[in-house]
Amino acid sequence: MCHFHQLQTVTKYLTRRPKTEAGHELRSLALTLTRTNEKEFSQKLIAWEKKYHNFYTEKTYVTGTNHWYYTHKNVRSAYLSLKRTLPHLFTYQKYP
Repeated sequence: MCHFHQLQTVTKYLTRRPKTEAGHELRSLALTLTRTNEKEFSQKLIAWEKKYHNFYTEKTYVTGTNHWYYTHKNVRSAYLSLKRTLPHLFTYQKYP
């Protein structure tokens, strides 16, 4: 996946003005995608994950049932998209 389309995916989930601190930091991290390399970006993504792990895995339970959903599903989706495509984002640096 190219950087442009990955950034569009993150923007789709977080909007241009995220409401949460975690969303704001994740979008800022995604904006640095074109100015960094794979090692540096993955380290920053891991640091973000450690800092906000409890936030993006927070669940909301529906009262009276056994059903639940992720409270911050858009932040979670944006993060998992970055994490999932990370091996493919810097292919152009591996094969000059």
